Amino acid sequence: MNRLLSAKYLKLLILAFFIIVVPLISSSYHYLHFFIMSMIYGIAGMGWLFTNRSGGFSLGQTGFIAIGSYTSALLTTRLNISFWIALPLAGVTAMLISAMIGVVVLRLRGLYFGIVSFGFAEVIRLVISGTSFLGGGVGIFDIPAPDAIIIAGIKLLEFTGRITLYYLCAFLFLISTYIFWRLDISDWGKTLQAIAQNDKLAESLGIYKMKHKVQSFAVACFFTGIAGSFYAHYLNMITPAMFTIEQSIWIFLCPILGGVRSIVFGPLLGAFVMTIVSNSLRGMGNYEPVILGAMLAVICLYLPGGLISIGTQIAQRLRKM
Repeated sequence: MNRLLSAKYLKLLILAFFIIVVPLISSSYHYLHFFIMSMIYGIAGMGWLFTNRSGGFSLGQTGFIAIGSYTSALLTTRLNISFWIALPLAGVTAMLISAMIGVVVLRLRGLYFGIVSFGFAEVIRLVISGTSFLGGGVGIFDIPAPDAIIIAGIKLLEFTGRITLYYLCAFLFLISTYIFWRLDISDWGKTLQAIAQNDKLAESLGIYKMKHKVQSFAVACFFTGIAGSFYAHYLNMITPAMFTIEQSIWIFLCPILGGVRSIVFGPLLGAFVMTIVSNSLRGMGNYEPVILGAMLAVICLYLPGGLISIGTQIAQRLRKM
């Protein structure tokens, strides 16, 4: 067990090293933008997968990205609150709202929960579109960049350039990664998986499934809200059109494409690949979803364990030769 844990720690350290050295390889706008967007969707994907660990199949995670984005944007643009206060408040707001609706909707299972969560995300988008205080259909523009870090009157770090924003996103991503990983391998994480596999049996053993499901959903949405907050300040603007069903589909496809067995590497690998493919297919219009759908169908048929299972598949084939 200790060896296995050490191997996983080593993998996380290698991942952290890779993320840290990315700007040293190239600091071009498009290169760093690709990695930033991949990490944002990686956080949201880990949140989706953590909810899925307890049996929830959410189609409404874009609603919580929207809640985090708009909470942070409103606090900083309308109330002049610092980004460093708005960031955790965005996560807390998404967490509290998810806990309130989770008490009701998490009683549903499978596709039913997915449909209701999708409806919730659409309601959020329609409310935003129809509320002038929230910017209406136009959205909110001129969202400020994260405040400079100042200690004892000395400005230590400004977030005005692409590299500093990249490292801030990397910091948020690595913190989220570590917390999700530790939760996933904890006794609580094993309990969530037991509930997903057989909730009746889990209840017979004295496990209160609703409490655990609501808690996991709230934790997942907290980090999704954090991702949404950074998303708004990174792009400097948000509109309701940015939070559609397509974004929710993107979020849950990332871990499915990458592999649901790893709560860290599955969502991140899926986000990388989805971002690459999306950028490559940009300009192809209606053909883009068709090509994406075909690619996912092939992976589901021939790599049911996701892209992270490629190494295992190759090793198995080599042993059979």
